[in-house]
Amino acid sequence: MKARATMILAITILSIPALSQATMYKVRICVKYVVDYDDAWVGDYWTDNDNDKIAFGIYARIIRHSDGHYMFDNYMDEDTGCTPEMWLSSSQQFDIYAWSKALVNNNYIMVKNHSDGTVYLQQLGYDWSPDDDKSYYFHYLEGAPSEDESYLAAASSYALHEKPGVVTGETLTVINDQCPAGDWNCNGSDGNVYISDQGRDNKYTIGHEIGH
Repeated sequence: MKARATMILAITILSIPALSQATMYKVRICVKYVVDYDDAWVGDYWTDNDNDKIAFGIYARIIRHSDGHYMFDNYMDEDTGCTPEMWLSSSQQFDIYAWSKALVNNNYIMVKNHSDGTVYLQQLGYDWSPDDDKSYYFHYLEGAPSEDESYLAAASSYALHEKPGVVTGETLTVINDQCPAGDWNCNGSDGNVYISDQGRDNKYTIGHEIGH
């Protein structure tokens, strides 16, 4: 009887499926803007639309799905558009969000919706898990039809990253709409930059108005 019980126990143990082993990976989460500028061929930067653009200093949040813990909730690196290195488990799932705001060269950039005056929000990853030690890239898309906030955010952050001049400690607000006075694009009397649907697909139009 004892031998029979031992055999049954052995068979039972062998029949239990092996549990998957969780692995901790050292990763960075990075964001790039997806753009398709009409004037990409003009000038000496971003002369094609083949490569997505670094989201300099974009604000992002990484949430562990199991308990809602914020693994990261801050502005990303202003040169790489990435988080610092962090250890994430392969057995956990993570949600990744990004907003159309950034911190670049000690200046804040806010790209706002014309309808309610808030910054845009996109979910870039859902139930995502790492599978290697490396940098993972997520893409901030054009957004809702005809909104193209990624175009505005990309050109604005590039301008303040590459050519900030003496500007520091300021907040640049870019409104995704035409000027209150009726012009297509302008630097308004309220200090905000307004870019209409006639200008937001053009990197030089955005850069010109920011330069004012």
